[in-house]
Amino acid sequence: EFQQILLDKKCEKPEISFAPPNVSGIYYIRIRPIDPSGNEGKFLPVQIYEIRDRLQPPFIIAPEELSEIRDVFDIDIVWRSVPDAAAYHVMIARDRAFKNIIFDNAKITTTSYRIRNLDFGTHFLKISAIAGDGREGPFSESRYFMVVPHPVNAPYGK
Repeated sequence: EFQQILLDKKCEKPEISFAPPNVSGIYYIRIRPIDPSGNEGKFLPVQIYEIRDRLQPPFIIAPEELSEIRDVFDIDIVWRSVPDAAAYHVMIARDRAFKNIIFDNAKITTTSYRIRNLDFGTHFLKISAIAGDGREGPFSESRYFMVVPHPVNAPYGK
């Protein structure tokens, strides 16, 4: 018996589409015909669908959004772990659309990584989680940071 109904919809055509649930689990779908007069027929056999774990995008801790990193060419990237993630996919690009990718690694198994030898300029970062079976979740929101030179007239260390 259906106790918690997520969708109850009448369709004019013999097809239906809907957004998949956001929560993992087993879902049951039942359908019944309705004739042109509005008379409802018997339910067809129940169809069962399983939605497997949906990986959430990682939350990036460092570097901070819009940060200016002076004279440091090795950057530590840190993010929060995602439940059921076996690895993470880290991408860095020189452009917001990620067409000029300068770092792409989908085999990072920790929640931090040091990127070495970044050039001066603006960099864009995004990270996704990867499940043990290889399914990749959505990427985090992209974040950008800048590697900038030390000011010309400022003493080092200040």
